[in-house]
Amino acid sequence: MLKTTIQLISLSWLLTCLACFQQKPAKKYTVGFSQCCKDDWRTVMENEMLRELDFYPAVALKKKVAVGNSQQQIAQIKELVAEGIDILIVAPNETEPLTEIIETVYQEGIPVILVDRETASNQYTTYVGASNYEIGRTAGHYIASQTDKTGKIIELALPQSMTPGVGRRNGFEDAIKQYPNLEVIAFFDASWSLDKVDVWLPDVLDQHPEANIIYGHTDVVAERAYQVIRKKGKANQFFYLGIDGLAGKGGGIQMVEDGRINASLLYPTGGTESIKAAMQILNNLPIEKRIELNTTVIDPDNARIINRQMEKVLNLQENIGQQKNLISELEQFYQNQQVLIYILIGSL
Repeated sequence: MLKTTIQLISLSWLLTCLACFQQKPAKKYTVGFSQCCKDDWRTVMENEMLRELDFYPAVALKKKVAVGNSQQQIAQIKELVAEGIDILIVAPNETEPLTEIIETVYQEGIPVILVDRETASNQYTTYVGASNYEIGRTAGHYIASQTDKTGKIIELALPQSMTPGVGRRNGFEDAIKQYPNLEVIAFFDASWSLDKVDVWLPDVLDQHPEANIIYGHTDVVAERAYQVIRKKGKANQFFYLGIDGLAGKGGGIQMVEDGRINASLLYPTGGTESIKAAMQILNNLPIEKRIELNTTVIDPDNARIINRQMEKVLNLQENIGQQKNLISELEQFYQNQQVLIYILIGSL
């Protein structure tokens, strides 16, 4: 009888120790992310989001990519809501088509973060991104400063059905109004097709031999214009400005370093900031309606320095991620050892 009593006491003590050892699990959250399309810039955005999520192990990310199709994005947002999400981060493919579904999600009580692009409504929780209007305005003033306020401009634009394209065009137009000798002589909606630039631009160059400035709404389209003009033997007659300023191989900063474009305006992806905003909202902390990110001019004087700095930051973030994984493995090992010790003590 005494032996049985001691065994029961020992078992109770063991279970109590195990119960005390179990940590209270953190509340789980699911972040839905609706990405409008896929390109290098958006890959950087997604990688930034994943690295920031390393700091929030209790948060899961569900991502769907619409590959530039607004109707598909609408369907994917409905799928995310049906699967169960606590908050929605969305980069709308187009302004008008995505407005209604985003309003619906917001009205259902699910917080909505717009990143990079906006809709035609103010029914969202917060917007994260740079001001495309200000970027366009900065582009206009910068071109004026580099070309003695004189020149004939070919503008290669993003589709005007989305807010970045509209903002970059309107800001640029308002800026160059202050310089009577700067004029846009040709405007082309590239519509994401670089092949169309190859077909359209040679004819424009023949029609406007006085053209000497390329304003591209992205670095990629500005660099494509450089390639077309180089084939005609006129590459050095033009000033090339793009937007995005991605670091790494093939990015806009590398294009500036290599001399394929003269300058780029940094357009932050907002990946890190959108996750930080999501955590503020999920933790019921106050948040601004707009979180605007800053731009900067990247030119031959600072391109190399900025590129190296960004590479160092990226390497540091990767190291942090590796160390976090190592710490998680050590914590799991420690927990296993603790359980084993309790079992051995209980057995004794």
